[in-house]
Amino acid sequence: MKNKLASFICLAFFAVSAMGTGKKKPEDAGLPVATATVEPTATATTTSTAKPGKKPSAGDGKPDPAADYKGFEDANLDGKKAFGKTVLARMRRTSSTESTFTGYTCNDKGGGSNSALLSYTDAQRNSVRAMPMLTNYRDTCPRVLFKIKGTQNYSKNFRGDVVEILDVTPEEAEAPPAGADYGSLDAVMLDGPARYKGKTVEFEAYRTGTKDKYINVTQCNAGGGFMELKFTADQRDAVKSVSTEYNHCSTIKAKLGSPSPYSRYFLNAQLVSVK
Repeated sequence: MKNKLASFICLAFFAVSAMGTGKKKPEDAGLPVATATVEPTATATTTSTAKPGKKPSAGDGKPDPAADYKGFEDANLDGKKAFGKTVLARMRRTSSTESTFTGYTCNDKGGGSNSALLSYTDAQRNSVRAMPMLTNYRDTCPRVLFKIKGTQNYSKNFRGDVVEILDVTPEEAEAPPAGADYGSLDAVMLDGPARYKGKTVEFEAYRTGTKDKYINVTQCNAGGGFMELKFTADQRDAVKSVSTEYNHCSTIKAKLGSPSPYSRYFLNAQLVSVK
């Protein structure tokens, strides 16, 4: 009988102990509830100098305009029968000049044949400027309506005229850095050589080729932008400091000359400075 009583007392003691060690909510314990407020730190005020990518909305609320083709596939299959007709496709742009750009579809099947050399007007320039150039936007690319005028000489891809660009807010040229006329090669290209020749541009770039009198540079974080950059003998060390890695870019300031006689897309300039 004594052994049974002792066992019962032990069990009761352990049960009470377990209840005492269970986790209690602060309100149950009569303690103040801790708040989730986080004090700001010094790093919270740090701002990034990287330019955000252009991410147009998937649609601006407007219905699709009337078009003979939605996407390139049927137009490609119709060939010359498509001349004079309209195509509606979601597109990004490359190889831009003051009057043309090459538009590539973002989500059509068909590969490189789904592109067109498109002419645009001065009134459409700021809408063209707002189009994305990089390739990671896919179905968020804006809708472009264009009229087919024919095919290009070598690729046989379509060429045409822009009718309308939807899903973008027209953009003015960005303000250049202090002491420069342009802040990107895209802004230079969209202005054209008649306006940019003799002016200065300051932009982030990396070195892709080195010769005794010039280097080739490519603009960072952009869908294109190439330059042959001439330098003088006393600028040799500055040239060597230009990064050769796309993810560690240098700030280059250059005075613009005429474009290459072989390609309007390849700029020529004289090195001014490297930061």
